[in-house]
Amino acid sequence: WSWDFINPPAMVADINPVEGSYTGDLVVFNNRLYFFADDGVHGHELWFYDGSNPPEMVQDIYTGPYNTFPSPLVVSNGQLFFGIQDLESRMELWTCSSTNSVTRVADLSTQPQPFFFSSIFEFNNTIYFCKDNFNLESTELWKYSDPSLFVSVPNANEVWPIGTQETITWTADASITHVNIEYSTDCGDTWIEIANSAANTGSYNLTVPDTPSSQCLVKIPIPTVLHLM
Repeated sequence: WSWDFINPPAMVADINPVEGSYTGDLVVFNNRLYFFADDGVHGHELWFYDGSNPPEMVQDIYTGPYNTFPSPLVVSNGQLFFGIQDLESRMELWTCSSTNSVTRVADLSTQPQPFFFSSIFEFNNTIYFCKDNFNLESTELWKYSDPSLFVSVPNANEVWPIGTQETITWTADASITHVNIEYSTDCGDTWIEIANSAANTGSYNLTVPDTPSSQCLVKIPIPTVLHLM
């Protein structure tokens, strides 16, 4: 429902006309309203409403009527974070980008017992959450933040001949122990792996491959860093 403080409240959409959608946990992200709802087919999933078009489900994370219960919802560093319940009744930390790409941040299932998040909140660009273990009768405070990583070479001014030895350099937080290095020959449409789990030494010696292009890029994806407080 919506209310403009002037006209009577009005229903935005009847997401589940059979028994109600049980909508909840509304939050504004990227000029859209995000929430969880059950349409009677896919179970409780993440939805969004842009203020004009009918509400849409972001993704049916576990296909079918299984309830993932995406909540609580919190915005940090241009991303929407939330917990969802997996097929073993364990809550995991997930994120949704501004393009509605949904991915799991990390696997927290170090024990087979069910667990859930009692809260998620943002403080100083860091996500904090309480992880409650049912069978172990314990609650732990965790935090997640995006570590910084910057590629300094190449920087768009280099010409690297095929077969030569060139050095890729970067700076990264000490919390990052290993990195993956990738390159593209089509300005980022597709990526090819150069190194997997290379030590974070700040440099990598590359033998330039025989894939000539004027649209080459190099990237080092920032890995996930989770901490038990």
